[in-house]
Amino acid sequence: MAFGLCACAPSNQPQLIDPAQPEQTFPGPEEPCDKVYTFAPGSFIVELAPDSENEVVLEPSLAEFRLFCTPEAARAHVDKGMADGTIQKGDWKIYQLQGSYSEIGKAKAPGEYILARQTVMVDWVREAPQPKAKPKNKTGR
Repeated sequence: MAFGLCACAPSNQPQLIDPAQPEQTFPGPEEPCDKVYTFAPGSFIVELAPDSENEVVLEPSLAEFRLFCTPEAARAHVDKGMADGTIQKGDWKIYQLQGSYSEIGKAKAPGEYILARQTVMVDWVREAPQPKAKPKNKTGR
């Protein structure tokens, strides 16, 4: 059984494309990008469990999925987006996708990469828990 993921990653407002204008192309990542990562709701971890027969399929014609060459870059993007309000706060996890950047990605803008072809989530990235801030006492110390 396959599950299609079609609208978990927020994107900017849709832009109208003028068919008379040629599509602008941008270079891909400068560093090797043999493994590709994206972010999605934490609930998809269940579908990727070793005993699960389900696949989570990402379909770029249904939603735009940002791609990153490292899980750290993906996490930094999510954290920054939640802090500045461009990504809804929630339980976002980082997932590795099947394929390399050259196989499944394309550049949307300089340094901004998105999914170009349908692919499958391979695994979720196990991240170290973030330390919680210690509460201040009543005197503010």
